[in-house]
Amino acid sequence: MKHHNTEQNSEAWDSLRNGIPTASRAADLVSATGKLSDSLPRYAEELAMNMFAGKSLSTFGGTKSTDRGHEIEPVAAAWYAFERDAEPKECGFFTDTLERYGASPDRLVGENGLLEIKCQEAKGHLKTLLTYKKSKKPPTSYYSQTQMEMMVTEREWLDLVLFHPDLPSTIIRIEPDMEFQKKLKSQITACIQHRDSILNTLQELAA
Repeated sequence: MKHHNTEQNSEAWDSLRNGIPTASRAADLVSATGKLSDSLPRYAEELAMNMFAGKSLSTFGGTKSTDRGHEIEPVAAAWYAFERDAEPKECGFFTDTLERYGASPDRLVGENGLLEIKCQEAKGHLKTLLTYKKSKKPPTSYYSQTQMEMMVTEREWLDLVLFHPDLPSTIIRIEPDMEFQKKLKSQITACIQHRDSILNTLQELAA
């Protein structure tokens, strides 16, 4: 495992992430139920195009929801620090030793933990809270991402914070699921192989 101490969303951070599978897209590899995702080929093709271009070719420029999440995240981190008497630290980007895949958790907690913060708008936040209260299981929307973050960083646990400044917030402790992570590793390998095949074709066409 490698820890790259770069500021998240910086040019250096973008460069490290470009063209490799990352935890934010882990659901395109393995779904929360453990099913191998049908989205893998499309994700691999996207990675190949980005790697060929040397930059992200996605037209996604953020939304009000993502901008709001970035604004509220420090408040949520401070709330978590108070609730858990902890000192979460910003942490940049992690990759495996060969820099084939990576993850950007929101914070490190102590020597063994991670912090991942989700700040949905009110309706989505309430729906997620009610679903969690009923099932007592981590939200499926974030399960693949959180498992890959623990896998890449080699951390022992992750606290998922569901935060809203005007509604009840909660902390969900997630432990490593080794069988799930085994599937992730297998799918990452398949994704990289497909990406490299597409990349070779692009290079041949450009020659």
